[in-house]
Amino acid sequence: MKRWRARLGFPNAQAVFLSGTGMPTVKILQALEQDLGKPALSANSAMMWYALRRAGVRHSVSGYGRLLESMTINEES
Repeated sequence: MKRWRARLGFPNAQAVFLSGTGMPTVKILQALEQDLGKPALSANSAMMWYALRRAGVRHSVSGYGRLLESMTINEES
């Protein structure tokens, strides 16, 4: 993972987004966030977050990055 930091080339970026749903990214998001020190999102994690919200799930899902850990925040959205 540490090679990501050197390759990104955007030290001022607020987050990292991994596009494309064909990549198995969800399992590495938390490690990537820890290594980079900033949020890491993927198309798959965003889709999962949205599906869980629509299904009424309002509890945190840990181990898959900040987005899924934030499920209890913003109850009205």
